[in-house]
Amino acid sequence: MDNLNPQASLLTAPISELVVLLCKQFHRLLLERGLRLTTSDMHALGEAARPAVMVGTPELHAALWSIVQESVAELDSRFGLTFAQSLAQDMGTLGGWETTAEFLERANHKSNAELRIAAGCSLLAFLGVAWGVPYLREVLAADDGVDDVEVLIARRALCHLYALDPQDPAWFERLRAHWDDNRGN
Repeated sequence: MDNLNPQASLLTAPISELVVLLCKQFHRLLLERGLRLTTSDMHALGEAARPAVMVGTPELHAALWSIVQESVAELDSRFGLTFAQSLAQDMGTLGGWETTAEFLERANHKSNAELRIAAGCSLLAFLGVAWGVPYLREVLAADDGVDDVEVLIARRALCHLYALDPQDPAWFERLRAHWDDNRGN
């Protein structure tokens, strides 16, 4: 990936590199669930990833989905927010803290949960599993044209899942048409 403009390179980076990047982010959490992905395993998943083709094991898919669901539950239990509400909620307006340390701790929990949801659903989409599509739609909906890393990875993952060109100026309209034709999935 381009070190000078990593965000722009996310639209052109090989899917295999994005899969490996996301697998590395989940390495420790997967180990905690008894799933060990070696570097070779991660690269094999990346190389096998094809649009509309499921790769990986059912155990891997279930573990990633479990991580996503735990993060959704954390946003609800800790903040009383859905994923979409959390993405829209500015930390400065979210109460429950008195000291700077408490604010930073809450902000860290919120952002980590949001990242695990977005990244986990993106990885599942790259692996051909559409379970997280509604969450990825929320990631795209929350973007104010900033095109941050999570948004660009979600865009790539959804375009990969549905065999769309992420650089096509009409990518979002094509994606939305697909969702309309398939009732959101």
